[in-house]
Amino acid sequence: MNRLINLSMNFKKHNNMYIMLTISISIFFVFCQLIVNESIVNKMITIDHTLPIWMKALVSIISIFSFIYYRYLILYIIEEKLKDYGVLISLGCNKDKIKYKVYKLLAKYTCITLIIGLIIGSILYYGVLALINGTNLEKVSSHLSIIGYVIVIIIYLIIYIVNIKLINNKIKYMDISDMLYYKKVDKSINKPQVYQNIGVVLLIMGLVLIIISKSQDEYGFFSALIPMIFL
Repeated sequence: MNRLINLSMNFKKHNNMYIMLTISISIFFVFCQLIVNESIVNKMITIDHTLPIWMKALVSIISIFSFIYYRYLILYIIEEKLKDYGVLISLGCNKDKIKYKVYKLLAKYTCITLIIGLIIGSILYYGVLALINGTNLEKVSSHLSIIGYVIVIIIYLIIYIVNIKLINNKIKYMDISDMLYYKKVDKSINKPQVYQNIGVVLLIMGLVLIIISKSQDEYGFFSALIPMIFL
């Protein structure tokens, strides 16, 4: 029975979705670090006093889209496996035990994704700072703020808890027949590679604009970061 439960909990084929979540976390982390870096914020204010506000707005937007994407991710996984869980319950498995294992595994994957995303984000952040300090702009502090890490961790902790609560309410009122005959709604996107490629192009565009802006005005440098959020 435990073997059947473990097989039904296998999320490995959803690795690509977690890879996209990792990229999202890393980009989110970069922007969080930028808005808590006092020297960068002060530089933004000298260019345009609204720039820090825009950067915070971008962080808020990324937070919202992170919530939406994570909700899509767990709904996709759970809905795909509802029939398996229905079979396990019909064989005598405890429903609460199955839910606990599912939530525990989702937490494990989310933690791994978050850690990797923070590591990649730290590397990207140092890369962005290296580009900033390589321009004609005034040198900025290159330290990593613990506040940036805390913001990202808290945001994704909230995203996880809220989504688990929502999915729990969905499963709680389903009986075995609902699970066994559950018809998954097709949420797939036509030609997802196109959207992934667009995201990569936007990221490259942002990096290229950053490099080009070395010889141009200061505002152009910070505005060059904007395309990167659409990855």
